Amino acid sequence: MLTLIYGNDSARRRISLDKELEVRTKEGSVVVAMSDIDFREDFFQTTLEGNSLFGEQYTVVLSGTFENEDAYSIIRASLKKCAHSENNFIVVETKVSKEILTAFEKVEAKIISCDSVSKKEKPTFSIFSLADAIGARNRKNAWILLREALDKEIAPEEIHGVIFWEIKTLLLAHSSKKETATSSGLNPFVYKKSSEFARKFSIEELEKMSHALVVLYHDAHRGLLDLEVGLEQFILNTL
Repeated sequence: MLTLIYGNDSARRRISLDKELEVRTKEGSVVVAMSDIDFREDFFQTTLEGNSLFGEQYTVVLSGTFENEDAYSIIRASLKKCAHSENNFIVVETKVSKEILTAFEKVEAKIISCDSVSKKEKPTFSIFSLADAIGARNRKNAWILLREALDKEIAPEEIHGVIFWEIKTLLLAHSSKKETATSSGLNPFVYKKSSEFARKFSIEELEKMSHALVVLYHDAHRGLLDLEVGLEQFILNTL
């Protein structure tokens, strides 16, 4: 499903986005956000194809990404796939051209219009640096970046989603799977990078880590533990 939220009123954009995310999270969707600064084509292409090891669904928030020319070109060319993907894509922009608005209308995207002027704040931290630290099996950096993400008030659910995606791609690219970039379903760039990271883990370790993340997510939502604490323990105990 594809949704466009646009307009100059930052408060209305935030309220509209929160309403959309509330519906998605109630459906069990894992939320991950990217901006023009930290747009990751590998993650975008993977979620676009709907690849899933455990049947999880992602909601990808693309906030201000049209200000990045490369990201704009990639997303613009993929609107139809976004609209028909198993995952959800929410594009949030201050301004969109008539041409872009027409393109969203053509693929029957949900469009929410807002207005008024506000300066957009850009994030100074990329959560994917945490994913890379986990892939590199660098416990110290991973823990530091986790704490930084939490200090930046990035939701534990979003952090969990990115970590889970990283472990999933490592599993798909592990040499014991004897997969190629094509057969694994991963973007070639993702496959190459993940296969190099995967050498630092046994297939058994990755399977245990993915299972632990699934259990952690469900236990946290049942109120059995705090997700923030669980993520910290996960990094310290498994890397």
